[in-house]
Amino acid sequence: KSYLLNHLFGTAFDVSGGRCTDGVWLSMKQVKGRSFVILDFEGLGTSERKAQEDMLLSLLNAAVSRLTIFRSEMCFDKLTQTLFRRMQSSTGQLQQDDDELFRGPFVVAVKDVQHKPQEVRQEFMEKIQQMSKNTQNPFLKV
Repeated sequence: KSYLLNHLFGTAFDVSGGRCTDGVWLSMKQVKGRSFVILDFEGLGTSERKAQEDMLLSLLNAAVSRLTIFRSEMCFDKLTQTLFRRMQSSTGQLQQDDDELFRGPFVVAVKDVQHKPQEVRQEFMEKIQQMSKNTQNPFLKV
């Protein structure tokens, strides 16, 4: 994730083959007179944090960001489904009529797609749609 952010935004987050982000790291960039804050969140699903802490970090990121990039492997696995479901269930705890929350797009950046990217995109879209239609106020709208 750090490598992707460095590549996209010109940040200088630490990068390694293993985990190197602990908590949340922040970088500021000036582009054409506008200030941007780029947040690099620690990976999810680690043994060092509880599932609820993962969900709250993810929800915080999605709620306050103008763009959220979710880096994923090339499949929509059980861990990803569980994370999205937890985020969905927790959105009800936030003030729904606050126009400042959840304003930015939620982008899923799928890692190492070399062949048939449309099929991978379709798989993700179908699973997100399936999860979204089972709730009144979907966290992700497709």
